[in-house]
Amino acid sequence: MFFQELHESNIHKYKEIVGKDRAEDISRYFFRGIACFDDPDDDSEESLKAAMIWELKSAESDEDTASEITWVYDAEPGSLEAALDEYSKRVRDEDVRRSFFELTDIGNNEKDVLSLSGFNLSSAESRDLRICLKEFGELRALRRKAPNYIYNLGSIDSDQFEQGMIKIMFNQNAAALEDMYYLPKEWFDEKVSCCVMTDGCVNGFLLVHRYPSGLIRPVLFYSVGADSNYNLLDMMRYSVHAALAEYPDDTPVLIRRRTKSVSKLTDKLFPGKKGEAVISGKRIEQEDR
Repeated sequence: MFFQELHESNIHKYKEIVGKDRAEDISRYFFRGIACFDDPDDDSEESLKAAMIWELKSAESDEDTASEITWVYDAEPGSLEAALDEYSKRVRDEDVRRSFFELTDIGNNEKDVLSLSGFNLSSAESRDLRICLKEFGELRALRRKAPNYIYNLGSIDSDQFEQGMIKIMFNQNAAALEDMYYLPKEWFDEKVSCCVMTDGCVNGFLLVHRYPSGLIRPVLFYSVGADSNYNLLDMMRYSVHAALAEYPDDTPVLIRRRTKSVSKLTDKLFPGKKGEAVISGKRIEQEDR
């Protein structure tokens, strides 16, 4: 069986199977992917037997490196097993200690293969909430207009952006993305994303990315200084008003409940809102030294 690495220059061949949003992710710094074929001379989409995409976690921190599997594809019996064997070799080469996933679009065959490959599976509620943009507009706390010291991302230059990001880099819990500090300013929606400006300096960001599917995801929400709590609320107001002016009311917004503080905020804003039912799994790749 032949394995090919998925990357920015070949992912277009498999967009129909992979999906537009995952295809965009594969170009990012910590994302990896493999495709599995029978014939090394035929790597067409029609010949794809299995595939996987994953993201390295904590690869540049003091914590043990982990890998989150974000997608699996199995078109032929036996192929996903081979892909998982190849995956194991690759993540161990990058000193990954554990693997985990939270998947919605897998069938019984994939579950069986993952279980036989050593993953402990369980049913769970997704950490992700998908909320209609209109629901944000209906929140009373966000109806008021944001003050004039909140600016959209497009109105600041690259140097100001980088200086603002440097301030936030010292808080490891601020960024929702592993590769936050590798992403260029243009990756974020510059009309909906915003920042707090004080004396010409950026002291906070609400950064939003819009995926090719139209999905909106806030990926950084942080402010420094004595007025940080007020600034956070005002940035929310700005971004919600900007998004409603820019996109349809039914645009989906993805909120990842990655910390207790995010969960508390979503519980307060959207009481009773639940994530999708998912299959979660975890496996040890290498024991601690």
